[in-house]
Amino acid sequence: MFNRCPDSAFFSGRVKNFALSSFAASMLAFLGASFAFADEAGAKWGFINQHGKLKIKAEYLEAGPFGEGLAPVKLEVKDSSGASDELFGFIDKEGSIKIQPQFKEARSFSFGLAEVRIPDSGPLVDKFGDESRGKWGFIDKKGEFAIKPGYESVTAFSDGVAAVSDPSKDGWGYIDKNGKYVFDSKFELALPFSDGIAPVLKDRAQSLIGYNSLGIWIAKNQQFSYIDKSGKEINTAQFDTHGAFADGLALVAVGEFQGVAIPDKWGYVDKTARLVIRPQFNFVNQFSEGYAAVQGGKWNDSGEGFRSWSPGGWGYINVSGKNVIPCDFEDAEMFSGGFAAIKKGGKWGFIDNKARVFVQPKYLGTRRFSEGLAPVLVPASEL
Repeated sequence: MFNRCPDSAFFSGRVKNFALSSFAASMLAFLGASFAFADEAGAKWGFINQHGKLKIKAEYLEAGPFGEGLAPVKLEVKDSSGASDELFGFIDKEGSIKIQPQFKEARSFSFGLAEVRIPDSGPLVDKFGDESRGKWGFIDKKGEFAIKPGYESVTAFSDGVAAVSDPSKDGWGYIDKNGKYVFDSKFELALPFSDGIAPVLKDRAQSLIGYNSLGIWIAKNQQFSYIDKSGKEINTAQFDTHGAFADGLALVAVGEFQGVAIPDKWGYVDKTARLVIRPQFNFVNQFSEGYAAVQGGKWNDSGEGFRSWSPGGWGYINVSGKNVIPCDFEDAEMFSGGFAAIKKGGKWGFIDNKARVFVQPKYLGTRRFSEGLAPVLVPASEL
């Protein structure tokens, strides 16, 4: 029996779902979206090390985790006419710019490539043509396009392939590092591969809702299928709501609204679509390094046959579903590099996997540790 997280009166404040009328718009909006954090004038992003010390000065408008020695950061830049724009480039661990700011969006490097989206105008559009406006492609560590921009949305490479939405092909597919499609099948939605399996939607969903930081997708009146690396369907999941696999498990929701509205219940399935951690949580995060952040909750008897729902605190379970870190936090993110971001008192800090706080909650936002560094959003008063 699972040891349920204790309930509390506060809400996590997590931005959960966004209903979208356009399938294509939903793809673009959520596969590239970031965590939602406090918006304070003058706050800037920098990087702390594993001792909690600010290693790279907080001077960036946005920042992502390091990958293969480089991290995406957003800076204000001016062109030759003096017009300013906010664009992403890449820095090294000393804070030196290695790839000049030129991209509208950028993500961390993996397998030698990083996903970037080019602006709607400027030198990159002049180079690749009008059809590339605002499109995604993949660059190498020299900043050169290894796979030219032309996709509405993309995922990072995993298991040697990346999922891409190609407007010319009217659907999603999977490409290799040369930009070649690995099989002919196309899908209405394709999630990343993990250990040779990926959840996909084969048919157009009536409506689609994305959870912007967790890779969770909801397709009403459709069911997810699992495919192997040849594109062959190997199983069907009986859930409208599904996340990508991590540590062999994927999050799913059950209930009248299938994860769209509280108080639906969330649990986890294995790669045979079998529920291995029963649905019981108010909300969940995907597994990472053997742990998953989960939020408890309970029904309250309001009298005369009415009930109200109280979301609880956030804590962590292991892959057996056992509560290993109490639900004492206002919010909690995935473990990475042995640490996880947690929110308490309205601010963000970090714990280790023994629940020891090693960075006191004082930041407006955080992102995951990677290669010994983590982006943090520093209040203007501390700059």
